[in-house]
Amino acid sequence: MSKSVNLEKIKFLMAHAEANVDLCMAVYQIISTEEADKQIELFQYFVTNIMDAESDESLEIPSLVETEQIIEYSELGFFVLEDFIKSLYQKQVSESVFYEQLWEFIQKDYHFDNDVARAVAIFNCLRSMNVPYVEIDMTPYKDNVKLGSTIEIQFTSENIGLEEARVLDYTGIEAPNKGIYINTLETKLTSLTSNGKVALDEDTETRLTYVIDRDNKFAKIYVDGVLCRAFYLSDSGSGVNKLYEDFTHSEKIYLNSEKGKKN
Repeated sequence: MSKSVNLEKIKFLMAHAEANVDLCMAVYQIISTEEADKQIELFQYFVTNIMDAESDESLEIPSLVETEQIIEYSELGFFVLEDFIKSLYQKQVSESVFYEQLWEFIQKDYHFDNDVARAVAIFNCLRSMNVPYVEIDMTPYKDNVKLGSTIEIQFTSENIGLEEARVLDYTGIEAPNKGIYINTLETKLTSLTSNGKVALDEDTETRLTYVIDRDNKFAKIYVDGVLCRAFYLSDSGSGVNKLYEDFTHSEKIYLNSEKGKKN
């Protein structure tokens, strides 16, 4: 069956069924009918879109998974799955490789040796603070933004027990980890020699704006349009001899993930 037909089936279920293990089982059964290389794309679509899907929950999927099985396989596999996901972060794999290897792990690891265990594993992906893993192929600080820069993001974070979980990670991997990060408690903007940090409210829609103002020699963090933190830039000189506060790093932007090393 074509991937487009199976994708439409998954979209229909997402729009009308409750996001639970039974849905994950139904989706797994659909994905399993697809050719191997197309399975990864369907899996990635489901886990990256389900939390934003607005379901009317008008469709009740017949339960194929007993409560005891959910408990058994969750206890058995959740932390195994989390450890594997964290290992992928540490390798800094691309977004496509992340989902390819995660799907292969669910398919082949001995902890998930039957369809019920795999369906529960997919459900645990939805529970994980580390999924979806989104890589944005942009490197705005690569050339040190000598003309200045503005980056803005609007989000709502939910603390389910992992306070340092990242909403956004746009930092270098070498100390002092230049760039920007956001977790459930705070956000930080860091240069080679300076940084600014702002505490954040949990479970609140928030708009953050990061400005590197080369003309006035300030880096600024705004929360919902209000300036909450600024630090002076050491820019000096002029023309070809001008020196700039250093924000340079060549890492990409990641959403809902951390690239291995903490700030």
